[in-house]
Amino acid sequence: MSPQSHRRALIGTICTVVLCFAAWMVAAPAHAAPPGPSSSAAPSAPSTSGSNGGTAGPPATCTEGSDGLPVNCPGEVPTAKLPAAARNKAQTSPTVTAPATTVDTRTWTTGGGNTFPGAEAPFGMVQWSPDTVPNRNAGGGYNFGDTSITGYSLTHISGPGCGAGGDVPILPVTGALPSGNPNSVTTKFTNTGEIAQAGYYSAQTNQPDTITSEFTATPHSSMGRFTYPSTATAGLI
Repeated sequence: MSPQSHRRALIGTICTVVLCFAAWMVAAPAHAAPPGPSSSAAPSAPSTSGSNGGTAGPPATCTEGSDGLPVNCPGEVPTAKLPAAARNKAQTSPTVTAPATTVDTRTWTTGGGNTFPGAEAPFGMVQWSPDTVPNRNAGGGYNFGDTSITGYSLTHISGPGCGAGGDVPILPVTGALPSGNPNSVTTKFTNTGEIAQAGYYSAQTNQPDTITSEFTATPHSSMGRFTYPSTATAGLI
């Protein structure tokens, strides 16, 4: 095969792979809307729901109107409900030598900002991050102030307008594993004690049997650590 023929064959193969991936993304079914937290479940057990209901509230992201322009956008979030870093408007010294240490990755996770707070290396392949309810965003999967979690999943997209992501959710639990559809299981979630820095994320869930989950990332992988209370029934869904 001549160099020109080899080059054309290689380009054709690359184009085929790209087109197949694009077709798969278009044809992939959308993720089901997350369930709302159950008010009847025991405090120490995961809650389940047979519907995709939940606490009613404003949409997490804008929708498209008949004229193609965004409508039904969420209102401005009260300042008191923003993460501390988002409320801090003080200017920093230009001599900061480690700017990543000043980042709070929960910034712009509310009001339709649709970013995610979890751990990711720059241009990394894995974005291990929490998916919360009832006001989760479509691509980011998280809304600061949410009170329940469906799991920590491995893929997320930062920015509004795309519902992809949220694949392979992992939910740490205690107690007997619930029956039924695992997609409907939630546990309690809190921003108290939450740490959201560049390359590192930690949160507490499953109260009152609190589980601490920690994540960090490399360009090609992520690592997680789950610290359970003293129990003989620690598990993952």
